[in-house]
Amino acid sequence: MITVNLRAKTYLSTEVIHLYRVKNLSRKASHLMFPQFMDDNNEKERDLAIFMDIILMGKCQEVWVLGDVISKGMNIEIEKAKKRRQQIRYFNKDFEEVDSL
Repeated sequence: MITVNLRAKTYLSTEVIHLYRVKNLSRKASHLMFPQFMDDNNEKERDLAIFMDIILMGKCQEVWVLGDVISKGMNIEIEKAKKRRQQIRYFNKDFEEVDSL
């Protein structure tokens, strides 16, 4: 059974993918892939998902942070992007670019 939280993440991720497509950007949406075979409530699986996501992020020129709340996992990814000197762009829940969240 899909949880409400997973449904919300999936909806947001598909909206973001559409935004990427409109802007003709390459897209990697680990938030759509990993929940299909990993349990977000299992700490070991969540840590593995973050690890795999960080590997995918290494292929990106920019990292986009979306929404009004930064989760623990998002914070780990943001800090990694800063260390890699990747451009980080922040967007609020209405997909408007902002300076930070």
